[in-house]
Amino acid sequence: MIVVFEGTPGSGKTTTIEAVKKKLTDLGYKCQISNLKESTSFVVRRIAEKTKEYQYGETNRNYLYWIGISLHLIDLERRAEKLKPNEIILVEDCWGSVIAHAEWSFVGFTIDDPLWDEYPNCFELKPLTLFLDTPIEVAQTRSLSARLKDPEIAQKLLNHYRALAKKYDWKKIEGMASVETRANLCLKLILKELS
Repeated sequence: MIVVFEGTPGSGKTTTIEAVKKKLTDLGYKCQISNLKESTSFVVRRIAEKTKEYQYGETNRNYLYWIGISLHLIDLERRAEKLKPNEIILVEDCWGSVIAHAEWSFVGFTIDDPLWDEYPNCFELKPLTLFLDTPIEVAQTRSLSARLKDPEIAQKLLNHYRALAKKYDWKKIEGMASVETRANLCLKLILKELS
């Protein structure tokens, strides 16, 4: 099973994933965390490193990130084919973040561009997607993301994630809840999906 965690920078994805991994491991599941920085693909890891050479919002960084996410998804598809019933991959970086950030990342594209309707269809993955819906005021205290420094842009980014969550039926997790509560809500949804 593949579980994707989506949300703005500072929404609590990394912390929640770690807590969920521990709970699933305690229940006997084998869990892997997958993100760009720790991908099993050398190429994806190298792209993640290369993006650090550019500032947030720079065209080169944005295109590298898009390529990295796309390759990461192809790698996840390959790994998903080999998963056993007790194995779960918890994914932090996925296509939702590319679309949510599109307005600032790709000149001439907005979240409503028809291209983005097709992008998820390029991949065979049908993961359970959990959306950590965290108020911008809270995310701003947790993240160094340049996009969150401007309150108007930050709110617009959160609204993009909310629109994607509604459109693609992502399961909403309140980001204001404690880590324990978020992890338990995620665990409940994962176990329901597994049954």
